[in-house]
Amino acid sequence: MPLERDCKIMSPDIRQPRVTEQTDAELAEYRSISGWAVAGLILGLLSPLALADPLLWALPIAAGVVCVLAFSRIRQNAPGLIGRKAALAGLWLAVFSLSAAYGDWLYYRWRIRDEARQVALFWFELLAQNRPELAFQLTLYPQQRRPFDERIWNFYVDSEKDKVKWFTALKNYVAPGKEGEPPNLVRTLLALGDSADVRYVSTLDQFFMEPYYIVEQLYAVTFVESGGKKTFFVSIRLARIGASGEHAGWKIIGAQGGVDENGKTPS
Repeated sequence: MPLERDCKIMSPDIRQPRVTEQTDAELAEYRSISGWAVAGLILGLLSPLALADPLLWALPIAAGVVCVLAFSRIRQNAPGLIGRKAALAGLWLAVFSLSAAYGDWLYYRWRIRDEARQVALFWFELLAQNRPELAFQLTLYPQQRRPFDERIWNFYVDSEKDKVKWFTALKNYVAPGKEGEPPNLVRTLLALGDSADVRYVSTLDQFFMEPYYIVEQLYAVTFVESGGKKTFFVSIRLARIGASGEHAGWKIIGAQGGVDENGKTPS
């Protein structure tokens, strides 16, 4: 008996290895994360870059597509695949960024149209005040213009000594139209003076052409003749150059009368 007791004391206490129920549950609950969900989240995080340029709208669009694919894969492989929250976050970022970028783009286009409208109405106003020498300035590049004050005539007189004869250009600007051609629009507006009512109708076209932003707008000119009101339409094309929100940042590159209510020249 003593020997048997000593042997039990000296022998090591070797326990049989076994997997516990807790470990079994942890292994059973292990699931891999969807690569599509991770990619969608990364693209979603990059989506705010769409505010910088319309060309980058592809980022939130791609993020939305990838996140939708992630939802589909996760649903098909449930419960072995996770990542729904990551895909949801990526999709939310994509939708928010695309909506914000589109709204910003619409606002920018509206602001450009509003600036162009102010310049065009200013041109009409100068002609109504019988100031063609100032209205002509709006057809020049900003760096060529002179201040709108009493010294403006010096610009035209002195230019006759230079290669560019602005006084001659001004005379042609208000000259009668040639025989067989439509009347000179500038001359017609000068004759109507402040008796004509000018109204903005619509923006016919608006696009960017490096380095200018081009806007074409339609205006209705209404006047009284023989006791009744008559209206004709004028199409004005303007180019935005340089600084925004200033008359000096715009150039009138063309004005055409005799168009219809859609801005087209009747055949």
